[in-house]
Amino acid sequence: MHESHQNGITIEAGKEEFVRRFSGSHEITIIAVQPLYAPDVEAAVLEKLGLIGLAECMDEKRNPGQLWMWLEACSFHR
Repeated sequence: MHESHQNGITIEAGKEEFVRRFSGSHEITIIAVQPLYAPDVEAAVLEKLGLIGLAECMDEKRNPGQLWMWLEACSFHR
């Protein structure tokens, strides 16, 4: 989920709106952006890229507060 400074939508407001719209028909999982660390990567990848190359590959330039939402359609309605 991306905030829209142009439309004055914050991450929190966007999250609340999505939850409002979809909570009656979907199970919602909210996932916060988390930093990746070199030890989480396979040794072979680290060996080929080196630490600096790996850091550049893992940095997606995301805002610290950015959220992901995973929505799964439910067979029930609240």
